[in-house]
Amino acid sequence: MGSRKRLGAAASACVAMAIFAGPAAALPIGIPTANPNSGTPPNRIVNGYQLVKTAVGSDPLENPSGPITTFGRLSDDTATEPDGNTYLVLPGGVGGPTPGYDYGHHFAPDLSAGGVLQALQVTVNGTPVIFHPNDPVGDTFSSQGQLKINTPGTSWPVRWVTLHNTATDGFSPLDANAAAKAAGATPFKRPENGGFQPGSDFRSYVFDATGDTDADVALAPAVVARGGWGALYKLHFNTSGRGGRISIAVLGNSVHSSFDTLAFASDNTFLTGEDRGNTLHEQLNALDSVWRYRLGDANGQRFIALGRDPISLSEGEDNEPTGVEVGNGNDTPAGMKGTLASLTKARSFVTQQHGQNMLWEIVRTFARQPG
Repeated sequence: MGSRKRLGAAASACVAMAIFAGPAAALPIGIPTANPNSGTPPNRIVNGYQLVKTAVGSDPLENPSGPITTFGRLSDDTATEPDGNTYLVLPGGVGGPTPGYDYGHHFAPDLSAGGVLQALQVTVNGTPVIFHPNDPVGDTFSSQGQLKINTPGTSWPVRWVTLHNTATDGFSPLDANAAAKAAGATPFKRPENGGFQPGSDFRSYVFDATGDTDADVALAPAVVARGGWGALYKLHFNTSGRGGRISIAVLGNSVHSSFDTLAFASDNTFLTGEDRGNTLHEQLNALDSVWRYRLGDANGQRFIALGRDPISLSEGEDNEPTGVEVGNGNDTPAGMKGTLASLTKARSFVTQQHGQNMLWEIVRTFARQPG
């Protein structure tokens, strides 16, 4: 391919070195501070690893389409989002946790085939935690349900509630947020991404909520206690998959904040990238980081302190690690994401969105110790 890149190939590499392994010991100390919100500091990564540039937004595509001519910018130089520039075609159908279900082999952001849209409902002491349209302030500042969900050391029952079924409700456009409220789903503070814990038989799932991305949240301890800085949650489903329990894995603070993307790097560790936004960057004088967490340990390791490239600075945008992916590209049912096999000889990538729109591979520079 030389210096030219195919859109699907460059982006699907993100879905394609389990670089983290070892016994369940405490994580080593990471990078002590984030990069300051000033100038163009370089990316920094913990000792023993390096970031290898894989693609840049200006890289031409082998398969351009209209204004889409490069990996991360349109023909009129408008920036796109490389972490979402993916269309994947697999030679055979892939499997999944539901026996007999046809998961298909064409994957793109197209829901025209229809299906069932569901949302999570959490119950605390027998009462569903829901949105109250006549008291959103109470939901934010005084909801006992939200407080208990975000209290470390607790767990609560969950179930799925149906918002829309195209088989019965048709294909007319709908407001999914309004439908979730009407169905009694539980609101979280901007839930973004998640992943199944490898080796859990698709029964354990971790997801993040970004939070308010505003330092003024520190003025309201009641909001902080309800996930104002962001949070990481763990779901454990029952054998039917229709319900289970939720617990909070990490309650965010001003240092560990604004969790946005998530990928498991071993059977019990995962990476999560921040999306603080320009406002929080300015308020706290800190750019985004990528954190490494071990399940059961709320003390994260700052794995990457993201920098800022000159184009991003000139355009008034800060870079964001909006895509963190770990995998080996295995398209078989036994090797799909969420399985231990998906981590065999896996590779890890992170996107640096905005500006130069770069894609980096995380490469280990030390020999793995046995055991």
